[in-house]
Amino acid sequence: TYFIILRLNNLMKRIRSLIRLFQLFLITTFYVSYYFISGIFKGYTREHMTHVTMLWGKALVKHSNIKVKLFGTIPENGVLFVSNHRSYIDIALIAQYVPCTFLSKAEVATWPVIGLAARAVKVLFVKREDPESRREARKLIHATVDQGISVIIFPEGTANIKNDIMPFRQGVFKVAADGDFKIIPIAIILKDMKHAWGEESFLSHFIRTFKEKEIHFAISFGDIIKDNDPDHLMKTCWHWINNEIKRKIAWQ
Repeated sequence: TYFIILRLNNLMKRIRSLIRLFQLFLITTFYVSYYFISGIFKGYTREHMTHVTMLWGKALVKHSNIKVKLFGTIPENGVLFVSNHRSYIDIALIAQYVPCTFLSKAEVATWPVIGLAARAVKVLFVKREDPESRREARKLIHATVDQGISVIIFPEGTANIKNDIMPFRQGVFKVAADGDFKIIPIAIILKDMKHAWGEESFLSHFIRTFKEKEIHFAISFGDIIKDNDPDHLMKTCWHWINNEIKRKIAWQ
């Protein structure tokens, strides 16, 4: 009887994750369609794009039964958000609170549905191994923030499954220093680190993580940081995020 119950429980978890995967694509398809249809009347502006991204983030978090505990004050527009990276869901977690776009690895543009959505709302793509692509991405970040649109950056370069964050890449901090932009650090904390994304495919990570009834995150927004020294900016953000993770790691 015990083994039957165990197998049924595992089956239910797998079914739950597949239902949520279907919801992800359904929600994303709906908001891509909404973006194009409503854009006919509102115009395909950055403001319209970030508004739809915000709605998408809220819907995805709600229907995936993700529970978020929020720390700090939700900030103003036109800033660079610098965050540690835990999972594929990080974008939606942040985007539900603030109108923004984000910098993503170039491979995402080729993903079914999600890639279309990302291209539609003018996500900034970068080939991390290509110096020319990185230079172009820095120019796009500068132009986007100049327009008053916030940009989310994950300067670790990849998601991290350890509590301590990895070293940051300096490029975005040079953009912020040269452009006199405001940076707001964000700490993303998982209640259970087994849900962090390691060297996994999107599908593998999603099915493993979303088989649970609830997934618990904490998000902490820091204060505005400005500096004309990119190295100091980078170190200040890194230390704040790393310390905030340690302070909040045992939140109730």
